[in-house]
Amino acid sequence: MNDFALPHATLQAVIDAVESGLILLDTEGRILRWNRWLVRYSGIAAKDAEQRLLSEVLPETGNTRLTLAVQHACRNGLPSLLSPALHGTLLPLYRSADDRAHSLRLQQLTHVIPVRHDSRAACLIQITDVTANISRERQLRQQTDQLRRAATLDPVTGLSNRKSFDEIFEREFRHAIQSQQSIGLMMIDIEHLHGISELFGREEGDRVLRELAKAILGSIRPAQDTAGRFATDKILVLLPARSASAMCTPGCNILGAARDICLPSGQPIVIHCGIAAMRPTPEADAHTLISSAEVALFHATHEASGRVVCFDADEGDFIDCPSDSCDERCGC
Repeated sequence: MNDFALPHATLQAVIDAVESGLILLDTEGRILRWNRWLVRYSGIAAKDAEQRLLSEVLPETGNTRLTLAVQHACRNGLPSLLSPALHGTLLPLYRSADDRAHSLRLQQLTHVIPVRHDSRAACLIQITDVTANISRERQLRQQTDQLRRAATLDPVTGLSNRKSFDEIFEREFRHAIQSQQSIGLMMIDIEHLHGISELFGREEGDRVLRELAKAILGSIRPAQDTAGRFATDKILVLLPARSASAMCTPGCNILGAARDICLPSGQPIVIHCGIAAMRPTPEADAHTLISSAEVALFHATHEASGRVVCFDADEGDFIDCPSDSCDERCGC
């Protein structure tokens, strides 16, 4: 079969028709071909790039992974694929004048390919614009995160929703049995939340919930404790690996912080806080802890208004919160 060589003009037309950047280098790193795609995104004309060293035309490429890739291709015949995730945007290429003004380079996938059957050419650099792909991937990650949040978080408070909290509760309860550690459950009730929403509007009721959730998150250990919305006007806080007396501290802090959450009338909201603590055995039932927290909340609501009530489920009796655990606004 006879060798077939494309005429120079035809070859250049083919190179210019490719919808990616093509740079053909000789063995010394001089540019032999610079296609129209590169002219568009670099702003450098082919006549100003060809027959010059790549490092002269694009000084930004000096001492980068692209330089090493070109050396490997020319000297050792090894190809390289440089992704934007690992190597960033290596070349100063911009999709628009506005992007150039704000230094927003297009996202580039760069393939450095050795050329073995040409006496002059040594390697080909192909640059593909993957900006749209990365943007789609980012949107998909955001949508996935939003779906995950919607599946696990309460939309009003940002706390765990009931389903997610139940799963965490079951897991932590089993862990408490295995590690023979105490576990606590705090139940918080917002007094007259339904009436607040009726009197001042649902938006005000949601604001109260959001501010209380923020106060709760600021009063517990973020890496260990979990807060979740249990019902319309109730929030649960799981307190693993704490002594019974130490469980009073976050409750008192939350009770104090709630006094700073005021209604449009100027009155602070009123919350009630009951805590149950137990050291579960293999025979223990998680519902015992929930029932004990309800007992503590009932006592806090009807017999000890404005105080944190802690119930020891193992002893079947109430315990006093130590005085040094109280927030100065708590009123215990």
